[in-house]
Amino acid sequence: MYFFPNANELILYTYAGEKKTSLVTRFCRIIPFKQLTKLVLYYNDISQIIELLRYTPNIHMLTICYESFKNLELEPCDSKTFELVSKTNNIQTISILSECTLELIEYFLRLCPRLQHLDIEKPKSKYEFEEILRFLLSKDNDDAGYLSSLRVKAECSTVIYRVIGMFAPKDDFSWYMQRASRISQYHDLYLWW
Repeated sequence: MYFFPNANELILYTYAGEKKTSLVTRFCRIIPFKQLTKLVLYYNDISQIIELLRYTPNIHMLTICYESFKNLELEPCDSKTFELVSKTNNIQTISILSECTLELIEYFLRLCPRLQHLDIEKPKSKYEFEEILRFLLSKDNDDAGYLSSLRVKAECSTVIYRVIGMFAPKDDFSWYMQRASRISQYHDLYLWW
């Protein structure tokens, strides 16, 4: 059996037909979990992800990619494991590389209360993205306490124009739109607050 005492990053993939054994059980003998700082998961089972996060309290960067939100079953926020992970993890950056919804964003904000940076690869729709943005920037949102930046990989420039329309002063709107047309060719939108 191999042992990797200096590992600080772990990338895990799941395959169709793979046995449902615990990730912790499979990897605890070959990787010292406490020294991991980055975790990249191509995994559909949120309960397994939360169990792994329970034993990796020093993770600062979490990247998640899953096949479909339809297949993703979120563990209840009032479970003991969820509460323990939300109190002990140090995750500051989350990247979601799959279709993302407001429900998923709310879930991860509760799970990672020290989150500072959020990276969304694929908002589910333009309207879903607007809802996510309104939620994140809402003054009544206590879950996003430390969150200060957002990067969205927009599928089309329409999303960028809509966001600018939400925040741009009416008299300066044309100036913002000119800047947006230059930015939109890259299809990334960065927001800081």
